[in-house]
Amino acid sequence: VRFSRTIIEPIAEHLIDEVRAIAPADRAAVLSGSGGGRLVVLAQAGVERVDWETALDTDSAIADAWASQQPQVSSRSQSRSAVTGTEVSTLVVPLTAGVRTIALIALEADQSGAFPPYLVSKINMLAAPAALRLEAALLFDDVRSLATNEERQRLAREIHDTLAQGFTAII
Repeated sequence: VRFSRTIIEPIAEHLIDEVRAIAPADRAAVLSGSGGGRLVVLAQAGVERVDWETALDTDSAIADAWASQQPQVSSRSQSRSAVTGTEVSTLVVPLTAGVRTIALIALEADQSGAFPPYLVSKINMLAAPAALRLEAALLFDDVRSLATNEERQRLAREIHDTLAQGFTAII
């Protein structure tokens, strides 16, 4: 799944910036559904790029937040490349619109207890309007992608028909 840089990524990056302004996060990402039981990273921030656990059939805070539509706090990293034995706090907040989970914001801090309940609540409140903006951008991207594919198919048919008529006229 490929998302449009011009629409979705800036919204996801802005959400990360807003959340990191109120929460101590060393790493952050916005992840969205892509079908096939996996999520894709729309944007991320941190010193290094993180290989986030994006499978929804694993025992992870990411999978739990997606399924339950409730924020998940964990002392386990959600990175597939995490170093074991280091202290970490993870917060995963679902971005929901109606009954659908649109995306998740995942935050990690290299300290224990970085996400107390009052901070989880604050971030959860910030996530509600962001979910609507992100859903609109994802829908717009889908519509644009469908329109592009339909135009490509129309052009392919037109070229095919024109060539077929040309060859028929030659024969």
